[in-house]
This record gives sequence, structure tokens and C-alpha cells, in this order.
Amino acid sequence: MYPENYRGITVTNTFSTVLESLLKDRIEPTLLPKQSKLQRGFTEKASSLNTAFIVTQTADCYKELLRELFLLTLDAQKAFDKLNHEILFNNLYHDGICGGIWILLRNLYRNMSIQVKWNNSLSGEVKVTQGVRQGAKLSTMLYKRYNNNILKALERSDIGAEIGNIKVMAPTCADDIAVLAENQHEVQALLDIVENCTKRDLVTINPNKSDLVPITKCQSNFSVYLGKDEITQKSETKHLGLIRNSKNKLNTEDRLKLARKTLYALLGPGLHARKGMSPIVAYKIWKTDVIPRALYGIEVMNFTESDILKLERLQLKSHAIGNAHQIWKSVPNCHIEVKKAEVKARLLTGTYTLQVNKAKFSNNKETAKCKMCLNDTEDLEHFLLLCDSLDRRRTEKTLDHSKVLYRKKGTYKDLEKDGLLMKLILDSTCESVRTSIHLKKDNYTDIEQITRTFCYGLHVRRTYLLKDEI
Repeated sequence: MYPENYRGITVTNTFSTVLESLLKDRIEPTLLPKQSKLQRGFTEKASSLNTAFIVTQTADCYKELLRELFLLTLDAQKAFDKLNHEILFNNLYHDGICGGIWILLRNLYRNMSIQVKWNNSLSGEVKVTQGVRQGAKLSTMLYKRYNNNILKALERSDIGAEIGNIKVMAPTCADDIAVLAENQHEVQALLDIVENCTKRDLVTINPNKSDLVPITKCQSNFSVYLGKDEITQKSETKHLGLIRNSKNKLNTEDRLKLARKTLYALLGPGLHARKGMSPIVAYKIWKTDVIPRALYGIEVMNFTESDILKLERLQLKSHAIGNAHQIWKSVPNCHIEVKKAEVKARLLTGTYTLQVNKAKFSNNKETAKCKMCLNDTEDLEHFLLLCDSLDRRRTEKTLDHSKVLYRKKGTYKDLEKDGLLMKLILDSTCESVRTSIHLKKDNYTDIEQITRTFCYGLHVRRTYLLKDEI
């Protein structure tokens, strides 16, 4: 276990959460006007995709002008954890946060201590002299103010990428700074400014996790230096979850792989009919987890019609279009109930193999006669209603049907005479059943539960009787 691989999340009590919410509402109107326009993270009506969009549009603009453009991503080591309190509160004071509010903020971080919870064990108290409490209401706003000096210095430099007369030399999301410039001298100059500011603010940039990438077609191949550490040029990098390279296009194949990997990763925890999860729940997880990951950032990248077609095919291969059938709407998240519903769905869709199907697909080399009763052709009606060998199992559920349908359509025998019984068993929501038998919503649920067990019981009995044939 390596402690550096873990990042603490602060859990505050109710009073502290309410207090920080009130403080945030009071100091945010003062700080927001002074926030750099390059900062898009943790800002109302903005998101990380706004930063990604600026990078894409800048690359497109330079590509159209046949000019080179380079992207330098900078990674600050444990940025939220190494924030110096004295520098932070000095900056807040000069931004106009003073008086009682400044003192209250200062006292919140003075003599602060934490305890670490691990495997239901609680450590002793540890004094904290730097960093902001991640997960607390004020943490993001305080960090943005701390990071603001770097962005303001880059703006004042007046060098780097631009779209028209708009300077976009360093679009930023929280602590993720992306330097954009068109040649080695500009990239190095901007990096020197960042290095100078980080030394003053006691922040460390990790050169091993910082990447230099051309995002238009470039002939230049150079390295830049952060102090004595060299940052070499690479072919691509990941910035804000998006792959950036000279093509500046959506990598559809990677998106499809990500969707499949996400889906396969969910199979173990239970995203699988055999694990007892209802297909409706599985579909909901697909929409809320897999699809957002696969499509993240697609709106800010350049894509073609073929890219969209590939993504649509992924959807079509994964699930059918339309609402779930009543069979699946009524099934609970239970292994055996899902299995029962699967058998009934196969009967309804005609994918359950009976002797009549075997005869058809073998060019009548196989007999269509029922191998259980040896009396008649084994088709769907024979299996569900007529086979003598399944009478005992069939009769057990007849009473349950009758109870639900009492006063709705005469007797159980009346349904057989009208030819509605098989339709009722397979699909109680079909038009002929709904017009003949006026059922309530609860009746449909009861019928689905009964018929699901009915079909599964016949299936189990048939499997047992034909075990020597298999």
C-alpha cells in the first residue's frame, strides 16, 4: 500500500457544512469578477468541456491558417494538498475579503486536525498545516483563488495562442493547465512564467506527468525545460479525459473499446440476466453508466458521419429499440424470476425450440410429433394447453388463473373456447385480450407472475421428460 496513491476526502459535520455554504455565498460575488477568464473549472454555467472546446477550436483555427500549434499539459503534484495557508489568506485579503469574514475563514484553517478512517479503524489526530479540505464546500473556490496568480501572469504575458483578438494561451480546469503556443520560444516562455509562479506559491509541477504534443500538423520537433527537467514531445496525450493529437478528431475505435470494457466490468457485479438482474435495471445502468462514458466529450471533438454511424451500431447491437415488454416490467431482481421470464420471452418470440421447429429446420428428417405424449404435433398450443404429459403441471396453475380472472370473463373454460387463453398466457397486453377482458394494472402484474411460473413449470417438466433425448 502506497500512501501517495490515496487522496483524502473530508467528511464535515452538518454545522460546518452549513457555515461553509453561507461563507461561500458571501465571498463568491467578490472573488468571481477577479477570477481569470481562462479558468473554467468549478465555475457556475461552465464545465471541463468548455476548456476542451477552447482547445479544439484553437486547433481548428490554426489548422485553417496552416500554422503550427502545440499543447503542453501541466500536472501539479497534489495541488489541493500542498496549498500554503499564509499565501492563500494573504491573497484573499488583497482581493477584498477582510474583516470578520476573513478572520472566520482564517480560524477555520488554523489549528486544523484530521483523523483517517481505514477498515473501520480510526487513527489519532494529525495536525494539518497546508492544503484545503477536499469535499468541503469552500475547497474548490479557495483553490481557484490560489491558482489565479498563475493564470493572471500568463494573461499579462500577451504571448501564446489566440483566436482573433481573444487570448487563449492557457485554458484551465481547476488544477489542469493546458498551455497553447505555436513555437518553441512561446511554449518555453509560458512554461518559465508558470515555473516562476509555482516557486513563489510553493507548488510543484511534475515534469514526468506533463506532456508536449503537436495538435496540428507540425514539422518542428523540440523539447522544453521545466528548470533542469526536460519535457519531450509526444505524439498524443490525454487532456480532461480526451485524446489529443495532430488529427484533432474523435477516436471512435477507442470509444467503442471503452464502452465494451465498461460493460464487461459490470458483468461481474451483476449486470447479467443469469445473475438475477432485471433487463430493465440492466438497461438503466447501460444508459446511466456505459453510454455517458463512451460519449463523453464527443460534442467538443471533430467527428464524421461514419463516426456517428459506428456509435449508433454499438447502441443497436447492445439493446433493442423501444419500451420494455410487460414480461420484463413485472419481473423482480431475482435470479429464478429472471430465468422464468427468459423462458416465457422465448416462447413469445418463437425462439423456444419445439418438435415442430426441429422438423422444419431439418427438412422433416426430425419428426414434428410430440415425444412426450406421442399424440399430436408439438407446436406452441400443444405445449401450453394440450399435451397430456404436462396436464398435472398445467392443472396446478389453472386455479391461480381463475382467481385473477373471476368476474372478468366468465370461467377459465370460456377463455379456452374463445381462443384467448394462449394469448393471455403469452401476452396479457395484446389487443384481443385487452378488449375482451378489462383488467386493472394490478391484474396484469398478477397474471404475469402466474403465467411466468406456469411457462417455467412446463419447461422444467418437459426438460425432465426429454432428458434421455437430449
